[in-house]
Amino acid sequence: MRIKPLISEDFSELDYGFSRSKQNRGRNDGIFLNVFDTGGIRLLMKKCGLHSHLKRKGFYPYTVIVFRDENDIHNLRILESERNVPLVDLRVTEKRFVTRTFDSQIHNFDMVAVEWLSTRNPRIFNFLPDRPQLPGQTHPSLGCLDHLLRMMYHCSRKVRKDAFMDVPDHLHLALMYSSYFKFLDPVAEAIIRSISRNLKNNTLSDIAWASVTESIIDFSTGKPFVYKPSEQLYPVSRRMKRYFADKEYCEAVKAENPGPYKLDRDLLLKNKKLALEKHSIGEL
Repeated sequence: MRIKPLISEDFSELDYGFSRSKQNRGRNDGIFLNVFDTGGIRLLMKKCGLHSHLKRKGFYPYTVIVFRDENDIHNLRILESERNVPLVDLRVTEKRFVTRTFDSQIHNFDMVAVEWLSTRNPRIFNFLPDRPQLPGQTHPSLGCLDHLLRMMYHCSRKVRKDAFMDVPDHLHLALMYSSYFKFLDPVAEAIIRSISRNLKNNTLSDIAWASVTESIIDFSTGKPFVYKPSEQLYPVSRRMKRYFADKEYCEAVKAENPGPYKLDRDLLLKNKKLALEKHSIGEL
């Protein structure tokens, strides 16, 4: 049985974390998740290594801004102080999943949902051979994903959430996250594991562009693999970790047998130039 999650917008019974923002609209606008002011964010950045990373890159001092916008999205922005150029742009909201699991029990999982995450190195204007452009990128990134994930983990623990969640819009992002995250849907989890296993001898860049150029072939159907974005979760609470470690979930992942997949390099080379032009309008 597949898990069928529903996203609920009813947070009236939540009495912790930043759900209180529904009752205090207009207050705590300078407090990220209603817990962290700019000083708290700076302490988190030091704890997670992001401060040292930015300092090594030459971005010190930097400016931290936190606010909640008109759509109740919590924004965290880190700017290069000299020119106020964005280095990190993180936007999060709150989601509740109402999930019927394999034993027909209904579980509620409360999450910090990443609505947008981008990083940018404003001092590098061209992509480098060892860090090539990926779909959706318009500028080289800061290479600080691990630090940001650690920071989000600590944020989610502080506001007592079960997980923080993203819905990666590109296959390469799902692969990058897969060391930390698991898909709520075991079918999606089985697919990402199969892709990772079958294409392990290819670079992330090749896999990324093969995905958007339909150059990954599903040998079970003979057709191009089409990536479908789905909820990918970084478990934080004990019950969320137990959920993914549960025998039923693990067996459901193993029961799926997607692929095998193969990267058609000739097709990739043929279509990549056009894809670069199309996908350079977004930002990672």
